[in-house]
Amino acid sequence: MSKMIVGAGAFKVVSNDRFERLFNSAAATLGEYPGVLSNKILFGQIKQSVIAKYAFPDTGNDQIDFECLRDAIEGHIINFKDSEVLGLDQVGSVIQWNAHELAAYISGEKLEEFGIDNLSEVERIRVGLQPSVGNTIPAGVTILTSCEFGEVFSANIRHKSGNLGSMTKRNRLEIRKIDKSFQVFLIERRYDNLKEEEPKDVRLQQEGTFENIGKAAEFVGQYISDYQGAVIDDHAEAVEVEASSNKMRM
Repeated sequence: MSKMIVGAGAFKVVSNDRFERLFNSAAATLGEYPGVLSNKILFGQIKQSVIAKYAFPDTGNDQIDFECLRDAIEGHIINFKDSEVLGLDQVGSVIQWNAHELAAYISGEKLEEFGIDNLSEVERIRVGLQPSVGNTIPAGVTILTSCEFGEVFSANIRHKSGNLGSMTKRNRLEIRKIDKSFQVFLIERRYDNLKEEEPKDVRLQQEGTFENIGKAAEFVGQYISDYQGAVIDDHAEAVEVEASSNKMRM
């Protein structure tokens, strides 16, 4: 079983066991953020974010890859919004983030005092509530965007100027809130390698509808993982066919 780690324009497939070992070891060294990684739900959200948004080069060197994952985890943590709810402490007080001091703090308020209606969808999940069916996230808002994957290069393309050049297309996935559901869209973006045109989205396709953001995020990670697995299978088959062809010529 493999896990997809997506970076900016690049992706690698690594074993679940190796990723889990390095990720957990890296997280354990971030003791300067008490109250953040002790929340299992928040820990899982951070892990999903690292999978969806950060590069993991998989160099084969444990120390290098460990440091890469540590930087990715810390990068996610320090980008929490000021006063963002991270979870609840053992007595049910709300834990929030201080963006100025880069530290979690206990507000002293119970969830009922803080106000459940003040929680976003991801915050509701962190405090153990079911996703709401209200309008805590406005309709049409893009909640999560994956890094690009699936690059396709096309040569000998005639541009509007008449010049002959090339084009590159890449995909990304976006989660958007539409009405009361969370929908995942596949978006294809085109890049003009002559830079005569600005990059632009050329195709949008709906891939799934989910009742909460957690399930939508799981779908995004699995979609990219399945895509990469298919690419690997196609490559392996091509190598096998080429090898057989070479043997026949000998």
